[in-house]
Amino acid sequence: MIDTDFRYLRGQDTQGKRRTWRVRVGAEVEAGSVLGTAEATPPDGSGPYVLRTLPPAEVVRPDVSQTWLDNEIRAVRRLSTRYRADRAPAELPRVVGFEFDSGDPFALLASYPAANTGNGVSRLLDAQRTTFTTSLLRALAHLAAVDLVHGGVRLSSVRLTGATVRLVNFEHAVLTGEESPSGAGPAHPGDDVAAAGRLLHEVYTGTPVAADELPDHTEVPWLRTLLAGVFTEEPRDRPTALDLLRRLNSAAPAPFDDPDAALRRGRSRFDAVRAAKHQVLRPPPVPPVPAFQPGAVR
Repeated sequence: MIDTDFRYLRGQDTQGKRRTWRVRVGAEVEAGSVLGTAEATPPDGSGPYVLRTLPPAEVVRPDVSQTWLDNEIRAVRRLSTRYRADRAPAELPRVVGFEFDSGDPFALLASYPAANTGNGVSRLLDAQRTTFTTSLLRALAHLAAVDLVHGGVRLSSVRLTGATVRLVNFEHAVLTGEESPSGAGPAHPGDDVAAAGRLLHEVYTGTPVAADELPDHTEVPWLRTLLAGVFTEEPRDRPTALDLLRRLNSAAPAPFDDPDAALRRGRSRFDAVRAAKHQVLRPPPVPPVPAFQPGAVR
């Protein structure tokens, strides 16, 4: 009898071992991302996981979408090898399994709210917005510590659990020093800091700010103090996420763990295969996402 209710995902776990996951895949959700995003539930009731896959060819050219999915896999794998499972940052996704070198690539991530839930931000109370701010900055500090630049920090890439942020949608993530997804030169953690500054302005005022605009913090004077220097022209001259956490008098995130030799070899193989597949490809600029209008936020 053919098992039509479940899908079999064949790939690697975080230790590089071949595995098969039997999951029931739900309908795709609007995730603020071009990549396919759906909940995937194992028959034992664990999870659900979040399954990230290639979009249809008519949505994005297959070579481009493959680059984006590879970016996400590389980013979440890098996080899994630098942070032990028992110390995984709550603000970042955790990979369960993946496949990148086949005709059916995927990333299987530990459970988080898959759908774009930006509307929840408009309902945060003042104290919760402080938690949101701290949580977002901790996510960026963790990324900078392992030389990752998210490249797409915006409301649609944030998921909320209460007021705590989980930063997702890593399809434009690159290593520090690689070409920026925006095409504006080498990627730098300061790129994410400036994007987070615009996002925080939107959270506190309800007014979205375009990437080429400077926010006006007249309505929230303390935000001007927190974000001083964040929009300096040169990314390397901007304060770091850790600097901003110190301005909030918040504790710095725990340091990452050094991966062992086997994990380094696995990561090197992934990077080599990825480079061979995309020798002449560069991800196009990040596609615009419709601005979220949270209404009157005071």
